[in-house]
Formats: sequence, structure tokens, C-alpha cells
Amino acid sequence: MYHPSMVGDADLDDTLMTLGDDEQEYAEEEEYSEEELEEERKELITSFQKLDKDLDVMIRALKPTDIVRDIRRVEPRLFQRYFRGYRPNKIGRGKMVTVLKPAIMDDGNIAVMQLLSLMWNRRSDDLYRAMRDLVKTIDEDVEAIDKIEDEKAQEFVTSLTDKGFDRAQIHICVRVNGVRFTEDFIQTNLSPSEA
Repeated sequence: MYHPSMVGDADLDDTLMTLGDDEQEYAEEEEYSEEELEEERKELITSFQKLDKDLDVMIRALKPTDIVRDIRRVEPRLFQRYFRGYRPNKIGRGKMVTVLKPAIMDDGNIAVMQLLSLMWNRRSDDLYRAMRDLVKTIDEDVEAIDKIEDEKAQEFVTSLTDKGFDRAQIHICVRVNGVRFTEDFIQTNLSPSEA
């Protein structure tokens, strides 16, 4: 999971307000060095870049009016460039993809990635909680888990699929939240096909 201190200081209070009680206590107690923050940033960028076509699915799953409202707060330049003067309810999901995907894939915009992560987890809370509960069966301290073996990962995916979640949703959840499946398992079982 990604630490809220990666967001600019002005946005930290807003970010903490979106966290649950357990996560907020963790965020307040934990101090990160510059090296650790840089490593977290690199992981976040890599995770979003590996979403590939599912990044479109992720962006389209969110309400454009909510994205515009929050982009205005966390990334004012992006808001000014692409959304100023538009009525938020007139901006479609396709425009969101054409604006946000390059900001993530080409520019590596951390604030946009963090915002989309928070919004997607909030929207997909049932999947997030189901995945967290499955990971907790390995170790209560989910952050301490270094690797989830392929057999266990397959059990998790099967369980989530049985609950009605599709491949793209599970892939997004795994990438955005840093679930420790092996890269081979993710590529073989969750990544979008090139067909």
C-alpha cells in the first residue's frame, strides 16, 4: 500500500481524511526517509504503467465529476490546462482517459496516480476489503508479506471471481494496492491479453 505522505503537504490533510482509522494511525506514526519515499514513488509508477489497457478500465469506472473536483485540489495545473471552463457534468469518461492516461504513462504524475488509487479503492471498497481479508489469512500484518505463492494467489483469484469480480477489477486491485503476487502470475492470469 502507498503512504499518504507521498502527496504534497497541502493535500496531506485531505488524504488523511479519506483513510480509515487504522490507516490514519499508521500514517501518523510512520516516518519515511527520502530513499523510502523515492522507492514508493517508483513502485507506484511501475504499478500504473503495468496496468496497460486496464488503466482505461480504471479511469472509466470513476465518475468524471468526482475526478474533476479532486484534480482541481491535487493537481491545479492539470485542471487549468484541461478542465477549466467546462461544466464538470459535461466531461465524459473518454475525455478523462485522454487526459489522465498521458499524465500517468508519459509524465509519471504521482499526484494523479495517488488520487486515482484512492478513488478507485473507495469505489471498489468491497473488492479491496475482500482482497485484504484473503491476504490476512497469510499474515495479519499484510505489509509484512513479501511474496504470495502462485497456488495461494490462484485461490485468491478464484475466490474473488466466485464473488463476481472480473479479471480487470482484480488486476487493478493487485497493481494499485501492491498485493505481493509474483509478476509471472500476474502476467499470465490477470494482465489483459494482446488479442
